[in-house]
Amino acid sequence: KINNIVNINWLGVVKICRAFIPVFREQGYGQFINISSIAGLVNLPLGSFYHSTKQAVESFSECMSYELLDFNISVCTIQFGNVPTNFQGKATNPEQFSTGSYNKLMDKITLLLHKKTKKNKKLTPLITHKLLKIAENPCKNFKRYTIGFDANFMGILRKRLGYQIFNSLIRRFVFKEYQTNLCFSPKCSGIMPM
Repeated sequence: KINNIVNINWLGVVKICRAFIPVFREQGYGQFINISSIAGLVNLPLGSFYHSTKQAVESFSECMSYELLDFNISVCTIQFGNVPTNFQGKATNPEQFSTGSYNKLMDKITLLLHKKTKKNKKLTPLITHKLLKIAENPCKNFKRYTIGFDANFMGILRKRLGYQIFNSLIRRFVFKEYQTNLCFSPKCSGIMPM
């Protein structure tokens, strides 16, 4: 499963970009619009590999934007929240863990994601409209675009509060019922069992 997440979310983006860079350089212009996610900025428990691949797309895209600037090739990323598609049901229906506290935590995260998804029913046409607008008017400098209420809200909240306060809010909200079962001291990793 880890290989699938890495291959699709990150290496897939890398391979497509590498295939098109020579074409764009030869024609003297081009634009990459890489699909990331608000998950590349806002991290939730039990999503270590998914979140890290989305952050990898963000970092890769930003680095690539500097490297391609002299070739008139622009790069941007699109961050959006949960879209009501089949993906959501599959992503929040994993195998049960052998540790009971992780199953309770997964139930909590699943409920949270389903609530967010219900608020994003009109997100798909918004994404399509934004992608078209970006494609028609590329920004020369690297830019991150956020689409949808949850993505915009979480992005602004994290930026204004700073990492420590934002992290504290996530922990309180998600772990308020389960903190006694999970270890988050410096001696513990806080990462789900493998």
